[in-house]
Amino acid sequence: MARLFCSHCGQLTNDFSGISIADLSRLECSIVEVLANAGHRAIPSGHIADVIYADRPDGGPLNAAHVIKVHVCNIRRKIEPAGWTIRHKRCHGYRLQRLDDGQAVVS
Repeated sequence: MARLFCSHCGQLTNDFSGISIADLSRLECSIVEVLANAGHRAIPSGHIADVIYADRPDGGPLNAAHVIKVHVCNIRRKIEPAGWTIRHKRCHGYRLQRLDDGQAVVS
């Protein structure tokens, strides 16, 4: 996983380590990693699909955006107890964010 830093103070946030990777499926873990590596930028579902289905010869499911949306819903439930969530902004994409309104950025 990527190391996350607070965009306000620049300090390493250890809260992300509170997320139990064992609770995430392989695909969910890949989505979280893509979002963590993006820092505070929103990532469109098409780009997430390109990254997580890159190793599949068929390119992934035809409705990849919907599949990602469902997985993001499941991920939110699993990471919110650790103080994180995934925000979605229409026409921009998804981004990982702390629940205390601070943003996460990656080094």
